[in-house]
Amino acid sequence: MSMDKKEFETQAKRLRPQLVKQAYRVLGSETEADDIAQETLLKLWGMREQLDEYSSLDALAFVVTRHLCLDNLKRMRMLSLDEVDVSAITSDLNTEEPTQARIDELNALIKRLPDGQQIILRMKHIDGMETSEIAQMIGSTDGAVRVQLSRARNKVRELFLNKKL
Repeated sequence: MSMDKKEFETQAKRLRPQLVKQAYRVLGSETEADDIAQETLLKLWGMREQLDEYSSLDALAFVVTRHLCLDNLKRMRMLSLDEVDVSAITSDLNTEEPTQARIDELNALIKRLPDGQQIILRMKHIDGMETSEIAQMIGSTDGAVRVQLSRARNKVRELFLNKKL
């Protein structure tokens, strides 16, 4: 049994503000949050034949929203490190001004990190977010984000130093 159009519209009107709010907490942009909420509702509409297989439409909607937000953040990680304060990542390596070659090299090294560490590193150093904001955004703890950030920085340093030896 599938959800009819009228029932779906009722559920969509009820869910939409919550989805926008959830996406805004993750992305920090009203426009992007609205787009994610819209995309979530479109995905749910496309799944309308299978919706009764799920125990909670709300839970499904929140999971879809979260995944779309994370996909959005992954797309953002493709940003060039030209915008990053490279010295924050390599502060103990040396004091020389980063060259384009060094930035390219760091970009390549960062791409070797696990996705989660890449995202956290970029959120911290590109977006300038605090660890508490990142934790809230990805549904983690401040301590766990600090650990992942430390691991990411250490791995980049290790890869960088091993390459130079």
